[in-house]
This record gives sequence, C-alpha cells and structure tokens, in this order.
Amino acid sequence: MEITELQWGFLPRRDIAAKYAEFIKDTGQFSEDGANILIKNGWMEKPPQADDKLKLAKKKHP
Repeated sequence: MEITELQWGFLPRRDIAAKYAEFIKDTGQFSEDGANILIKNGWMEKPPQADDKLKLAKKKHP
C-alpha cells in the first residue's frame, strides 16, 4: 500500500506532535522576551501620530 502526500499528515506520530508543540511554546516565549526587551529600553516603535492641529494653529510663524 502506498502512502500519499495527504496521508502523511494523518500518521500517528506523537513524537513529532510533541516536538512541534514544544517548538511553538518556545517560539512564543522568545517573542515575549523580545517584546519585553524592546519595551524596557524604549525601542518599541510607535504608530504614526497626527500633528496637533490646535497647537499648530496657535503657533506664531515668523
């Protein structure tokens, strides 16, 4: 009996599923650590902000 490509995804390989789950957990923790470093050092980018139009309107231009 041949195993088609579709059937490879349904093989009962618990060792692969366990490794994949561990990989996802570790990746999430790594991402969280990186985000915390960015926040701690003030390196996190801010989204573009609109200029304060009232402040600009009150500003005296030379």
